[in-house]
Amino acid sequence: MAGALFHITDAGRAALVATGNTGTNAHKIVEIGLSTGLFDATDRTLKKLPNELKRITTFAGDNVAPDTIHVTLRDDTADQYKLFGLGLYLENGVLFGVYCQNAADGPIMEKSPAALLLLSADAQFTTIDAAQLVFGDASFTNPPATTERQGVVELATQAEVNAGTDDVRAVTPKTAATRYAALTGAAFSGPVSAAAAAGDTDAQLYAKGASGAGGREGKLRFYGTFGNNDDTNTRLAASISAGFNGGNWGTEYLDFCLNYGAANDAERDALQARVLRLVAGGRALFNTAVDDGTSIAQFGGNVSTRGVHRFGYGATVGWASADASVAYFRSNGNVSVGSEAAAGFLDLVAGGGATRVRILPSGRVLVGTSTDDGTSVAQFAGNTRTYGTHSAGAAGAVTAWIAADAGYGYFHTAGNASVGTEAAYGFTELLAGNKSFLKVLPSGRVLIGDTANDDGTNRVQVDGPARINGNMYVNTRGSEGQVWLGPNEGYFFANSKQAGYYSPKYGQYQYDFALKNLTVQNNEVWHAGNLNPLDLARGGTIFGDVTFATGRRLLLDEGTAANPSLSFVNDGAPDTGFFHVADGVFAIANNASETMRFGTDVVSTQRTMQSNVTPRTGVNGVFRSSGDIGGSFVDWNQLSSRIAALQIDAPTAAAGYMGIRWTRWGGRHFAAIEGFEGGSATTEPSIVFHLDGRNNAWSFGRNEIARSDGQRVWGGWNFDPNTKLNVSGGPMTGRLTMTQPGAYGEIGLKSTDGTAMFIRGRASGGGMEWVNSAYNAIPASMDDGGNMTFAGIVRVANGGAWVATDGNVYGA
Repeated sequence: MAGALFHITDAGRAALVATGNTGTNAHKIVEIGLSTGLFDATDRTLKKLPNELKRITTFAGDNVAPDTIHVTLRDDTADQYKLFGLGLYLENGVLFGVYCQNAADGPIMEKSPAALLLLSADAQFTTIDAAQLVFGDASFTNPPATTERQGVVELATQAEVNAGTDDVRAVTPKTAATRYAALTGAAFSGPVSAAAAAGDTDAQLYAKGASGAGGREGKLRFYGTFGNNDDTNTRLAASISAGFNGGNWGTEYLDFCLNYGAANDAERDALQARVLRLVAGGRALFNTAVDDGTSIAQFGGNVSTRGVHRFGYGATVGWASADASVAYFRSNGNVSVGSEAAAGFLDLVAGGGATRVRILPSGRVLVGTSTDDGTSVAQFAGNTRTYGTHSAGAAGAVTAWIAADAGYGYFHTAGNASVGTEAAYGFTELLAGNKSFLKVLPSGRVLIGDTANDDGTNRVQVDGPARINGNMYVNTRGSEGQVWLGPNEGYFFANSKQAGYYSPKYGQYQYDFALKNLTVQNNEVWHAGNLNPLDLARGGTIFGDVTFATGRRLLLDEGTAANPSLSFVNDGAPDTGFFHVADGVFAIANNASETMRFGTDVVSTQRTMQSNVTPRTGVNGVFRSSGDIGGSFVDWNQLSSRIAALQIDAPTAAAGYMGIRWTRWGGRHFAAIEGFEGGSATTEPSIVFHLDGRNNAWSFGRNEIARSDGQRVWGGWNFDPNTKLNVSGGPMTGRLTMTQPGAYGEIGLKSTDGTAMFIRGRASGGGMEWVNSAYNAIPASMDDGGNMTFAGIVRVANGGAWVATDGNVYGA
């Protein structure tokens, strides 16, 4: 449309020109007409847009300059058409101006039912004041873009791209490059995680050498920062690489390499040393070991083993040094370490080569010394300490002193073992953590725990908890055994008649052996033997009425639909009754299925509700809304203002929802009413009546009533009798044009005997034709220039004069 002319009609110009030609009147553009055919836009006498399909109010406009207006229009209906022209209508109904596309340029735009038409244009005026031309209240915003339609988008900020939660805004190349990694490579500033279920033929991470040449590796590099200087830049520290060692299958290797200590700012692999290579076959080469093709582990240097070192399997000899006559390690079920030479000894060396343990060929063991006394089997150069059982001497009456002072402590064994003191005033003490925890006094009292607090009376005193994993007998030979527990001035007791608890302050309870029953304060306790109560675990039957005191309640368990908390005795399986759903909500179950739910704001049912009321039993109606739910008509669709006596939720815009159906039960459904939103949130809804097997017998839309056969109902909203010609005749104030699609415009004129003659337009070039009643001949015709042709005689003066078919003219 660039550079095309927008033509102002005479009526539009007249509407703008003020009285006396003193200026320009202000007017509003309130409608835009859409034309679906070509027309002459230069015709300034137009009062209505030719080929007008419809008028829309979904447009916006502004005076962008003193002589220019900018117009944007939108059509989001389901209509389909080709747009050839536009017309602007003022608030007084005047067609202000029109535009039509040139025929050679084709239509301005084409619209499909699913498409949204958006069009913007600037109109510049050279002879009128465009500032006086404004737009009405019709306004709209360009729709947001979605996956279903084009529209306007907002560009996302870098923070919104980084958050990754916005599915409305668009991403620019710059924000995408800042956030997302490129396939050609990228540097990540945060953790990288690849979560997937790896299978036999895939993995979470691939490091591949590029194809196209031999000897290329897959490699990973690792970086870190120094820890003891001001240089905090990341530095290359290690790498892992894999490939083929100059061969094909079977020569695979995996190398672990570290910087060997020199500065490696250039990040070169040449400044790294291989510390481990894993090769095909499962062999591991440490340091610079050369693969011998056989050994599983091969070391290019010394090896220090801080755990168990195993050689071979079963009866295998593994030498610890090359000189087999000096030292060896052997495993043959048992383990042997030593020398095979008859005069050889075994030394355990530590601390710079000093011998700490020596085993001589004679079997004597020297610990801490290499000086052999020639006699003792075990010889120690210093103190010894035993952390387990210490056996001294052979069996029999042998004394082994623990301390040099025999008057204070000893260990003695003569079949039995004795630990104690020989002094009359001495005590025996066991210590741990340099603290006494067990003390046996000369009086025979035993203190356990805090051994410093002797009460001077009790034979055994325990300061702290005690556990006895066997029986404990308390005064079984006396009149009564008592156990005092806690500061409650009472004790547990047992005698020959009773066992229980007694407190002179708090009372008593006991089991009486003669009564075979418990007593509390000497009163018998009720139980199943002398009382038949309800069992909390098994329930029971009450044979009388149960009345709750004021304010008391029966509280039930939650229950479920399969196991209601309140059911009925003759229901069969106890699956019909009431159960609790949530706070303020309970439900009714019938045969383990929820059928009705009662909440704080709604009562819902999952089954058909049926009423069998009669005029006698249902004097207030089958269903009655007794609350005052009236309100203003204009508020019927306002949630906060009005409520419905019956509401039908319709969650799917493309589905019909039946509100009422009339049925002769067992016979047929013969009528129904349902609502239909129309397919989307913006289409026109309708109310549909189904009658006697005819779907959509009547449909009520926002502005129309239609029948199922496509016929409309005429009414004041779409029919004005004052603008129509009655079949009985009447005056017409406008032109009558007769047309038929693809055929003649035609008028049939009947005679009183029922025969007819027809007047119709000619096939081309204008004019008209008279057709006989048999509709098989043309008795007369007239072309567009007024020339007439007759197939028969032309008579004038009541037939007194005529022109014959042979061309002769006869007078009266």
